[in-house]
Amino acid sequence: MAYINFKPSDFFSTKPFSGTGSAQSITGVGFQPDFSYIKCISNGEYWNLTDSPRGVTKNLSTNVNAAETTLAGATGRITSFDVDGFSLGTNDQTNLSGGDFVSYNMKMGTTSGKPTVGETITPTAYSINTTVGQGIYKYTGTGANGAIAHGLSSAPEVVIVKKTSGVEEWVFGGTMLTSGAYKLVMNTTAAQLSEAGAFNSTFPSSTVVSLGTSGGTNTSTGGYIMYAFAPVKGYSKFGAYQGTGDVNSQYIYTGFQPSWVVIKKTSGTGGWYIRDVGQSAAGTTPYIGNVGGATSGYGKLQYVYANSAGVTTTSNTTGDDIISFTSTGFQVTCTATGNNAASSNYMFMAFAEKPLIGSGGTTGVAL
Repeated sequence: MAYINFKPSDFFSTKPFSGTGSAQSITGVGFQPDFSYIKCISNGEYWNLTDSPRGVTKNLSTNVNAAETTLAGATGRITSFDVDGFSLGTNDQTNLSGGDFVSYNMKMGTTSGKPTVGETITPTAYSINTTVGQGIYKYTGTGANGAIAHGLSSAPEVVIVKKTSGVEEWVFGGTMLTSGAYKLVMNTTAAQLSEAGAFNSTFPSSTVVSLGTSGGTNTSTGGYIMYAFAPVKGYSKFGAYQGTGDVNSQYIYTGFQPSWVVIKKTSGTGGWYIRDVGQSAAGTTPYIGNVGGATSGYGKLQYVYANSAGVTTTSNTTGDDIISFTSTGFQVTCTATGNNAASSNYMFMAFAEKPLIGSGGTTGVAL
């Protein structure tokens, strides 16, 4: 029996490209994005996150706590979401001449008719996709405990909130943390922190995401954006594991060949490690992933951090933050403190390249 009857790449797509410094359109994403997360991996440019509920002129960076910026026209970052990708202005952050870039793109969907049962904070714009369990919600804070009806088919296990109208940290809440009274901060390397006011000490339910009164999630009249993700078997999986400090002893089963994995140490400091399936920008330049022409072993592995403006890190030694993708999940093939320190706790987010069992019984293939 198939886990899913769709291609994961119809809803989540990694697209590398080369910057030109001149306006250009990037195609080959496979759909019109509602969410694009872009990094110049060859130069120290900030991350750029743009989504359809806020509009293409509004930009956020996960490596800083700054308010959103507004850039429109020829000098903008993303200038439009297109049928098969997006168009870029001349801004270095998304289109530096000669720069190597990677983009992570998501397709959402419904922009009207969201359920409102239990809702006390009504989004002013949203885009949700019940098929793959992902949604974006733009809202104005009330300064009082409240809730947003997410409209997804099951309870989200990951919720990320950023205040857009002012300086505030990126607030990450998830069921892999100690409780609903804990958070992680995406723009820092800090361990999980206790803050009851972020999500009102409550994990999301099957109908709503609860919000407290902290500055990061719900101050009166503050502008916010929220990203919510519910797991869908064969497409996405979110969870936790404990490090062993032993190379090749840590295997995480996801039920699919991953396209994109994020790992964060929760019991101590550590960066927001990102690794994707790995291809080549413009057919020649390696970017994040298992690239470099190796036919066995680790190959040439590259990764990047969501909390940093830095370029990719490249390594092929077990002492570095290395993971390897398989047809059913990923193996932490290192002894590094960022991914696999003995007795340390970690969370992960994973999205599929190929499901273990897809429509027609098609299986994934190990890298």
